[in-house]
Amino acid sequence: MFDWQQYYLLARELLPLVDSISCKEALLRSVVSRAYYAAYHRACSYLEEIDQYPSDQGSQGDRRGSHNRVIDVFLTSAKKPEWKKIGKKLRKLKAIRQEADYEQSGGDWFMNIDKTKKRIDLAEEIIKLIDFLKA
Repeated sequence: MFDWQQYYLLARELLPLVDSISCKEALLRSVVSRAYYAAYHRACSYLEEIDQYPSDQGSQGDRRGSHNRVIDVFLTSAKKPEWKKIGKKLRKLKAIRQEADYEQSGGDWFMNIDKTKKRIDLAEEIIKLIDFLKA
């Protein structure tokens, strides 16, 4: 079984290599994408563990997609205040990941190592918040 945490570790390990390769922007975009998927899958795993993962049943007319349904579980839950934080941070990181994966002419952050590091840090914050809930 794949450990999605490896995507987070990969993002951290790849970032220092940016100055030693010719395809810098591709690496920075990939790092952001991997960091997002590490956080997203940690969120999914947590929801599955507590039987709160959003079912695909009843979602046939729901155009939000699985990622938004997972995020919405956190945003709309009154269970714990940390849930809303997780939802907001995950939504923000998802938007950044979509820009990295789909926008050909993205913002200048694609070539900025410090801004990319902040995206990895955001993923780490999400993972830590979820781990705190599990404790």
